[in-house]
Amino acid sequence: MGIGTERLKRFVRRARAGERLTIGFLGGSITQGFSASAPVNCYAGRIMTLLADTFPGAELSCVNAGVGATGSYYGAIRLREDLLDHRPDLVFVDFSVNDPGEPRIMEGVRYPDPQKTYEGVLRGILDSVRMPAVIVLNNAFYETGDSTEEIHNAAADHYDIPHVSVRDLILPRIRGGEFTVADLSPDGLHPNDTGHRLIAEELMKPVLECLERLQGEDAGSSGGSGSADGDAADPELPAPFTTDAYEKLRRYDVRSCAPELYGFEADETPQASFADFFKNGWIGRKKGDRLEVTIWGREIAVVYRRTIRRPAPVAELILDEDEAHPIRLDGNFDEEWGDCLYLQPVLTAGETGPHRLRITITEASEEDRECFYLVCFGGQEV
Repeated sequence: MGIGTERLKRFVRRARAGERLTIGFLGGSITQGFSASAPVNCYAGRIMTLLADTFPGAELSCVNAGVGATGSYYGAIRLREDLLDHRPDLVFVDFSVNDPGEPRIMEGVRYPDPQKTYEGVLRGILDSVRMPAVIVLNNAFYETGDSTEEIHNAAADHYDIPHVSVRDLILPRIRGGEFTVADLSPDGLHPNDTGHRLIAEELMKPVLECLERLQGEDAGSSGGSGSADGDAADPELPAPFTTDAYEKLRRYDVRSCAPELYGFEADETPQASFADFFKNGWIGRKKGDRLEVTIWGREIAVVYRRTIRRPAPVAELILDEDEAHPIRLDGNFDEEWGDCLYLQPVLTAGETGPHRLRITITEASEEDRECFYLVCFGGQEV
């Protein structure tokens, strides 16, 4: 058996033994609970209820690190602070409707392969000190079934991680007439309470199947003690399926980084939750405001806000004094559903080492109602 199966078996043993366990969730807006009537009714809340019913003696706590409109690259960047520092024992991961289907080049900037960034999330979780189990969720658009399920599951299979398909769960029942799209989702993507319930029940199946196997093993031996078996040897983490370049990323914001500020201001306002992400960054307001910082790594990104409250300032990023190839950071968002947490790759598959970033506000006017908000940088751990 592979590392994914063994990790899940150990989690179930510990849950049966009544241990104190932390359940983590990492993903986008569906994980965050968008369109559920209350946090307890989103799939994360429902899984916590199902786990408590299945293992009544266990002491369970929840860390829901879902952040809307974010993919696995930002998930890899924020993985340590938002999830792993809480020492989870079981993690549910879903980025299948937020990751692009293939690498892209936009405005001359190369974006990383989404399978590589997703594998970075899985490896980061599996290689963390608590050695948690992982279950992968693949959400999908209810009308078409579109998702990045195949490329994500290829990485999950490499680590023997169980995965659940909303495409397989929902689409046949819609096409068979059991449900309409409106029965399960207000927009064809974000599930309502019924949709969240169905997803949670499907996600519990790998746990219940593992529990059934262990009960069978107990019955086939001498009755079994049901012990947690927490000291059992853990299988080695396999070699990467694609790369380990995104495994040790980290987030650099005002709590961990001190750029040189020339007009920009540090924002030390405490966050109320994971979703309160326009805090602990840096604010630029006027044309000419500048920030300079050195970030270590071969994969570097900048995360900033794009706002619907237009017009907003526009900035320019220069990497390693390469004036001939500026990267445009546009603070204006053309959608209407809300402000966007936007990740801009700066360096992809570059040379490992220190890299100098210079960000300057290049477009701003007296009519600009909003500041330019720089959320964080992503780079390698030093």
